[in-house]
Amino acid sequence: MVVLVCFLSHVRLSVKKLGWILRTAVVSYSLVFSAQSLHGQTCKEMAYGHENQIDPSPIELRQVRGKVLDPSGTAMPQVCVGIFTEPEHKLIRYAQTDETELFALDMTGLPDGEYRFVGQVPHFCPANALIRSKSRSHHKTTLVVHMNVRGTDSCSYVERARNKKRII
Repeated sequence: MVVLVCFLSHVRLSVKKLGWILRTAVVSYSLVFSAQSLHGQTCKEMAYGHENQIDPSPIELRQVRGKVLDPSGTAMPQVCVGIFTEPEHKLIRYAQTDETELFALDMTGLPDGEYRFVGQVPHFCPANALIRSKSRSHHKTTLVVHMNVRGTDSCSYVERARNKKRII
């Protein structure tokens, strides 16, 4: 990393370009280290995490599915996602993004109500969203989980997919 900074300073790149290159290097390093850190760890062991400053209104859905993106918008593999009870924060469903970098959580048998959806990968801020399960809902919402490295200005977050095209 130090060699990269010295080289870039010597080439006299603009501060904006230098910042972009450094952020990309940090994210790339974190992704590689995160994938290595997950080796041997299961999503069954994930703990509740909530570092968001703002808690948006609940997302109503009957199925939990979607994809996980890194700060550059690239889909991320091996990310743990889970559903926790609200307010006890007990893990009741979990999965990991698959080889297509998508996830789906089975909500069969869960009573209607509010739960917490959490996405986690080591060295990234956890994504956390309040979800409202309604078995009779017609909402086929796809979630997009945006993962951000710890220490950046914004934490990871969850949102509804913006377009009507189905991700899964």
